[in-house]
Amino acid sequence: MERKIKRLLWMVILVVLWFGILVWTSRSITEWILEIYFLLFSLLFSPRIVMELKIKWLLWMVIFVLLWFGILD
Repeated sequence: MERKIKRLLWMVILVVLWFGILVWTSRSITEWILEIYFLLFSLLFSPRIVMELKIKWLLWMVIFVLLWFGILD
């Protein structure tokens, strides 16, 4: 149990650092969206992380919304 909590904590720290770096570098909106796409699709190829975070449904919903706005843009 403690091992799972440590793993989850490390994943949360990495995600926070990832988004912190994105905001800190103040990239354009397009580059920021592309980085989010990359992060989400890399999570898709790592189902173990997705299942561990128990946000699979949320991940699919976010991807759908991003694709929808990407198509409409």
